[in-house]
Amino acid sequence: MAKKKRKKTTKKKVVKKKVVKKRQEKEEGKVFSWHLPFLVVLILFVSFTSFSLLLFSRNYREWVEVFEDSPNVKRLDYQNEYVDLDEKILQYNEVEREYAYVEFDERESLFLLSRSLDESLPDWVEIEKTALETSRGNWRFFVKGKAFNISLPWFQISLSKEDIQSVDVYIEDIFLGNLSFKNIYLNSVVENANQGLSRAVQLVNDGNFAERVFENIELAEDSLIIRSRNIYYF
Repeated sequence: MAKKKRKKTTKKKVVKKKVVKKRQEKEEGKVFSWHLPFLVVLILFVSFTSFSLLLFSRNYREWVEVFEDSPNVKRLDYQNEYVDLDEKILQYNEVEREYAYVEFDERESLFLLSRSLDESLPDWVEIEKTALETSRGNWRFFVKGKAFNISLPWFQISLSKEDIQSVDVYIEDIFLGNLSFKNIYLNSVVENANQGLSRAVQLVNDGNFAERVFENIELAEDSLIIRSRNIYYF
């Protein structure tokens, strides 16, 4: 009788492990899906109030012309283009060493940022186009969308990262067109955005998705590099 009980217990443990493994696999898909709720506030608070002014502003129109002709900007038609990141993320998750890293090129990084933003927005806000301009330690992420079928102006987020080992990516400034929030005394919006970004990164690390914690995020010249450590490595 005792032997039979042991067998049943073993089977239960195997089933339990399978359930846990399935849950972990679901969580692994969320590793790079950082929700950025602060951007919802950005669009609601600023876009509608500045919409008419910006669209008919000569300064904004001139900026758009220069921006759209810039050869240094990588562009994405988010409505019609898809970049498959699943294989690269799967390979990263399957690394058995203590330390691992994954590198996304400009196009992949742009899609990753666009998707993260898209998942943070309510259904009535729709992303149409995005763009990315990169330089070492400082990236500019551009977004154009619409709300309630009303076209919104371009806005941009300046992301910065110091050349040290950390995950502290921060928002230096936010712009509507080329209009800086800091120049129009909206520093609080930038500060709130930074708090939201910090919480998003902290959420990923606290959740230990894929049993890893991020140790360094690098905004390289033309790629995004994320290095992590396996917390259960022996």
